[in-house]
Amino acid sequence: MVAMLVTLTTMKRYIQEQRLINGTLKSLGYTNNMIAKRFYVYGLIPTIIGSIIGGILGRLIIVKVIFDAYSTGFEILDVEYVNSLMVIIGSVILSSLLVSLTVFFTSKETVRETPARLLLPISPDKGTTILLEKIKPIWKRLSFMQKITARNLFRYKSRMFMTIFGVAGCTALIFFGFAMIDSLKDTASIQQNELHNYKAVAILDEKASEEDKKNYEDNVKSYERLPIKNDTANLSKDDIDLEISIVVPNDKNKFKDFVSLRKNRKNPIDLEKSKAVLTENASKKLGIKENDKIKIKVDDKTLDVEIGAISENYVADYLYLSKDYYEELSNEKANVNANYIKGDPKEIIEKLEETDSVLAVINTGKAYASMDALLDNLNLVIVVITLISSVLASVVLYNITDINVSERKRELATIKVLGFYPKEVTTYLYREIFILTILGLVFGFGLGYAL
Repeated sequence: MVAMLVTLTTMKRYIQEQRLINGTLKSLGYTNNMIAKRFYVYGLIPTIIGSIIGGILGRLIIVKVIFDAYSTGFEILDVEYVNSLMVIIGSVILSSLLVSLTVFFTSKETVRETPARLLLPISPDKGTTILLEKIKPIWKRLSFMQKITARNLFRYKSRMFMTIFGVAGCTALIFFGFAMIDSLKDTASIQQNELHNYKAVAILDEKASEEDKKNYEDNVKSYERLPIKNDTANLSKDDIDLEISIVVPNDKNKFKDFVSLRKNRKNPIDLEKSKAVLTENASKKLGIKENDKIKIKVDDKTLDVEIGAISENYVADYLYLSKDYYEELSNEKANVNANYIKGDPKEIIEKLEETDSVLAVINTGKAYASMDALLDNLNLVIVVITLISSVLASVVLYNITDINVSERKRELATIKVLGFYPKEVTTYLYREIFILTILGLVFGFGLGYAL
């Protein structure tokens, strides 16, 4: 859309510059279609060349950058790219079609004009009373230059909207790039250091012998740990299927030391009072709110769980149930089948991997480390988005400013004759550009937030 805006301003300017030539050609007997062809050729040749260059650069550079970012943490033996010729041809055709539409809308009036009109320069747009003039208390307090600026902004409406929307589009993309980094970069760190305060999860064999269980207890007695009942369940709603981990802590006093349940990054949640706490991502995806009832299947039993609170969470999806609430719903004791353990994960794994009563030991730090590596490489993708957006923004502003100056040479000459100094003439022009750019930035931040 921003590229289309650049094309629109460029073609509009080119067509206006060609008025004299068009008038001469019409006088010599050239038809409207023959004159229109010149504009299509002028618009389509750079479009096709630019699309081909863009397609090749995208294929050779941008695809590689994105692939490298997303394949972090995997050992890639070989990479074969799918032939993207049809994609490039498709993008060339789409770009050409959009530019053809732009040329059609910008040239149709000029092509239909009579030779006599085309051989004359365009008369400037006449000034009209603007809304601000009707608000007398404000209008009277404005200086002469401020009044001129306000009138000029509304006098050239197409340029005003082009500047605002051009800047807004580019700002939205740049905002989106930086917002992606800011919203993702700390998630693994927050999850690991603030929400989950354990370093390993030991999955226990409930059918292990008493001797094996005693052996396990001996191996972990030097570590701080929280016994839990851990199960997985599927939640479904409106064709959305989500797998969540169900955690039932065996010790309500110790639980707060291992898992911090909180709302809006600061308000702590008491599991005993809330009874059932669902994490934020699962709540949003499935449209589940506080006090809603959901059905979950645990140990072949279907439980009707009332959600007491929604908690902050960034990695995986959890449903935390207080021990008393779980036992009340299931009418049976919550059997411990896992432990959250604090300490050095490498040391814990070494001690427990040969223990018969342990089915698996999960090093939570490793999962977070791979996430951090992925997010670091994702910065490359963001840099590409931000650079392209910045270049587009520069082109939009350059184009519009250039057209602004070239179209208003007579006006600028007149105000210089009236005694304006060069700095005042520059201010006269740039005050309008700055106001429109600021409006575009504000609109762009809103659009970027939505993205």
